[in-house]
Amino acid sequence: MDGVAVVAAPPVVAIVGPTASGKSALALAVARERGGEIVSCDSLQVYRGLDVGSAKATADERAMVPHHLLDVVEPDQDFSAADYARRARLAIDDITARGCLPVVAGGTGLYLRALRRGLFVGPSRDPDLRHRLEAMARRHGDARLHRLLARVDPDAAARIEVNDRLRVIRALEVYRASGRTLSAHHRADAPVADRRRWLVVGLDPPRDALRAAVEARTRAMFEGGLIAEARELLGRFDSELRPLRANDALREAPDDVVPSSGRRALVPGSGGRARGDPGVARLMRRFGRAIVVVCDGLGVGEAPDAAAFGDQGSDTLGHVLASREVRIPHLKELGLGNLTPTYDGARHPRPEGAWGKMAEKSAGKDTATGHWEMAGLVTRTAFKVYSGGFPLDAVRMFEERIGRKVLGNKSASGTEILKELGEEHLRTSSPILYTSGDSVFQVAAHEEVIPPDELYRICRIGYEIACLQYGVCRVIARPFVGTTRENFKRTPNRRDFPVPPAGETLLDRLAGAGWPVFGVGKIEDIFTGRGISGAVHTTSDSDGIDQTVKAMEETERGLIFTNLVDFDTLYGHRNDVPGYAANLELLDARIPDVLERMREDDVFILTADHGCDPADVSTDHTRENVPLLVHGARVRPGRELGVRATFADLGATLAQNFELPPLAAGTSFLEEL
Repeated sequence: MDGVAVVAAPPVVAIVGPTASGKSALALAVARERGGEIVSCDSLQVYRGLDVGSAKATADERAMVPHHLLDVVEPDQDFSAADYARRARLAIDDITARGCLPVVAGGTGLYLRALRRGLFVGPSRDPDLRHRLEAMARRHGDARLHRLLARVDPDAAARIEVNDRLRVIRALEVYRASGRTLSAHHRADAPVADRRRWLVVGLDPPRDALRAAVEARTRAMFEGGLIAEARELLGRFDSELRPLRANDALREAPDDVVPSSGRRALVPGSGGRARGDPGVARLMRRFGRAIVVVCDGLGVGEAPDAAAFGDQGSDTLGHVLASREVRIPHLKELGLGNLTPTYDGARHPRPEGAWGKMAEKSAGKDTATGHWEMAGLVTRTAFKVYSGGFPLDAVRMFEERIGRKVLGNKSASGTEILKELGEEHLRTSSPILYTSGDSVFQVAAHEEVIPPDELYRICRIGYEIACLQYGVCRVIARPFVGTTRENFKRTPNRRDFPVPPAGETLLDRLAGAGWPVFGVGKIEDIFTGRGISGAVHTTSDSDGIDQTVKAMEETERGLIFTNLVDFDTLYGHRNDVPGYAANLELLDARIPDVLERMREDDVFILTADHGCDPADVSTDHTRENVPLLVHGARVRPGRELGVRATFADLGATLAQNFELPPLAAGTSFLEEL
């Protein structure tokens, strides 16, 4: 275990597994048989007063075998994984000192990892210092903070990206609070793990049996006084109680049991439920793995606010399907043809899965904001657009920093700008700067004149200027090859440099809970690496499907998140309706490659981040609804999901599925599947 101090100690048994899999019963049996004592590893059971809702050991069970780490703190108190690890180690030391066997049992994976491997905690947070550093970043940009970090802790600065503000602030906070750099802390204060002889027993019952067990437990919670317990806690504490918000059974209770006003106190943003059955069967319609494929720019008809963006009448899918006979039998079976309001020739009477549309709430129609919104983060303030070119001060600053003059600085199509300025670029070695009707700062360069790595460096400088000082959403590196204006062609070495999401997203929550997130295509760029456990860039949409299939073979659980960019880059922006139609057919031919590899507990979701109508008069993105196609063995066929009010409903659904706290926006449709 690199970078982890090791201390030898006697053996420990750990019993892990999903909710209602039998962990507690097995732990009790082992402890009774082997003269052991149980150490709870459950993030809800540490709270006093949450007995029914956390399925704590009964008084009789505690009389049979001593239990530890139950009823540690009040429900309104913070209790971290580090707190748990410290207390659990003391309990284990005490148990072993008395010659007994410690039996750790519970389903909170972060707690178990903290106990076995340890966590680096560092100095406490300083709210005042954080506020000052945040204000500095807003006034002067993230680059100023990063330069400050580089002066005091160059090792940390080398590891942390300029735009990763949270980590930069934490590193500065550690230095200011302790007088030692974060790097020094990591070298001297490695998290302490113990080399006990851990026997970890994982329970994995059949899904049908597990579903029945969870359903029985949930009903038993209601019958055993869950609602009364929750009301009693709400009566004692004024603040929001995270332990109650994390209880799925309580969130699903009908309104005649918990009124909507009370539910909103428990779960911010939640509404009412139908009267009657609390829906415990729906609680178990879980998926172990989600495959989300974003067809970049595949809109399905103008959004309600399209007029505000000048996009009345836009319908990417409808206009492409109407252009000729487009053969998409697999996508038609999934319900794609049911979504366009302007073309009826591809409708299916009963799609294989659930189908609907999503409208965008974010202020804009950009790739980044679209992806962030489907991950639960709505962008309220629009990024700045410089359709007439960037301010001269910004361009001069950029030229000084990169040591080159630029060509262009105007709004243009990516292919047309190469025809216009590509040959001059070959003569002068000056990069081509251009933008569009979207919030982008794009830099094109021939790969033999400015190699991709150098272009990426130039674009990072562009990020520091355009994004941090002039409010642009993202910088895009556009390498190309060719010898004349007739054969210039952009290469697959494109890279995006967007500002990071302004808040927590589904990917952050998944990563925090230990779920793998694998990004295919430009997903890693869009989320600036946050929450991504693995990623691969792609050379084409076909390669994107290949990489998705490979990820399905290697990623057993969690989220596989794919972006197919050719729809947008090669066909939408170029007003190429025939090319768009052909690419749609190519995607359709590859759909079976994905669906045939799906497991019983997989869910496949096909959607988009915005429109990019190739039949539109402009070459820009279009404000459109996007598809929402959901397929899987556990998805009821022919289920219409309607028009969702926000892309964030997708993120809310996956958050509920993976048992994460509610996201900042969105309403889950998990029950409707």
